[in-house]
Amino acid sequence: LEVPKMYMELKKYDAELNPVFSIAKTEFELPNPQTGTKMDIMEFIQSYLFDSEGNLMYGVNKDYEIQKYDADGKLFFSIQKDYKPVKVTKEDIADIEERMAAFSGMAQGVDLMELFNFPDVFPPYQSFFLDDQDNVYVRTWEKGEGEDEYWTDVFNKDGVFFARFVHKSELRIVDGGTAYGVEENEEGFRLIKRYSASWTK
Repeated sequence: LEVPKMYMELKKYDAELNPVFSIAKTEFELPNPQTGTKMDIMEFIQSYLFDSEGNLMYGVNKDYEIQKYDADGKLFFSIQKDYKPVKVTKEDIADIEERMAAFSGMAQGVDLMELFNFPDVFPPYQSFFLDDQDNVYVRTWEKGEGEDEYWTDVFNKDGVFFARFVHKSELRIVDGGTAYGVEENEEGFRLIKRYSASWTK
């Protein structure tokens, strides 16, 4: 029997919601507890945003690559970097299961962990964002020495790697020398924190 599939597609529509073009389409086997079919829990990690010139920045978690498309959907640029895969530990799995348990109650009694399995290693990166200068910040899965610290790679608008730093906060905005990030405190609440941000040569 053919396993049912679902897909995620990045697509552009015009003002009347007519499809213009499709940039990427990713298929997944539909998880089913009755048949034992599961989905890789990391496969949903896909990121996209727009730079200051209206170009689309897009990345899938399978490779360390961030692609740039123009307004017509033409790929004209990509950022790529070698990386050392980070092993998924038992502690990582336990932490993810604890977080997922909070959502299981909202899924009409379905244990969400019955729908997913875990890869041996993490994807190349968690997410990325742009600052006010179109520098690209890529938050990896490479861990720092402190709890919940991860390394972030930084590329300029031309894709040249020029810095990396380790930080607990999941930064979302860097603008005018100020950075804003999200952190989780000991009680499990997510907080928005503000930091000063500057680069030294």
